[in-house]
Amino acid sequence: MRSRARQRALDGRGVPARLTLLVVVLAVWEWYGHQVSAALFVPPSAIVRAFYDMAVVERTLLDAVGTTVVGLVAGLGAAVVVGVAVGVALGRWRLLGQVVDPYVAFFYSMPLIALQPLLIVWLGIGSVLKIAMVFAFSVFVVIINTAAGVREVEDTFLDVGRSMCATETQVVRTIILPRALPYIMTGIRLGLAQGLVGVIVVEMTAAVTGMGGLVVTAGSFFQTARLFVPILVIMLVSVVLTAALRWLHRKVSPWAQTGHG
Repeated sequence: MRSRARQRALDGRGVPARLTLLVVVLAVWEWYGHQVSAALFVPPSAIVRAFYDMAVVERTLLDAVGTTVVGLVAGLGAAVVVGVAVGVALGRWRLLGQVVDPYVAFFYSMPLIALQPLLIVWLGIGSVLKIAMVFAFSVFVVIINTAAGVREVEDTFLDVGRSMCATETQVVRTIILPRALPYIMTGIRLGLAQGLVGVIVVEMTAAVTGMGGLVVTAGSFFQTARLFVPILVIMLVSVVLTAALRWLHRKVSPWAQTGHG
């Protein structure tokens, strides 16, 4: 309890320092933005005006955010379902893991963006392409982390399940998944980051919609202030979704050690 209270006290002291650093950075940014050409760099005040125009006047920003988030969530959701199922199988059955693990590692390490032309031929350039790319970018990291978590489940817990005559389904549902949950949540968070890269890449290079489409459009016309808006919003979306996953992690596995998450 003392260590937690001390940690909260230290975190509280860090807030003013963070805010001070933010103010200093924004002040320097504002000053420097007025010293150079607007085509090269813009101050925060110009970005705020561009944000207002895109969000309130034109109302294009909210639609773009919705388009990107829908593709991201759909692809990540599919990756979680498939990744957890495959990861449990690879971690639970050693022989299967020995056979399949090298292929998972191969696809995880390859530049998946190279698959985009092939996926365009197969799926076109609509929303299905975005979902497929998010899935491809996310699923392998979920598989790897889930399999690692399953392999870390102590034999003691499995022996208790066997002694209670639990079926394989019951063992997986009541013992393996809860014990592996910190690893699974870590894989989902990493998959979120990878999936966001995937959906933005598709929107910038193929579909030209959503947040990536706004980046391409603004960059093509050298509208630097409008270029910063989707970039900063993408960062904000990533932070919010990651924070939501951390909150969910704490809720569904309060026993998890911080080192796993």
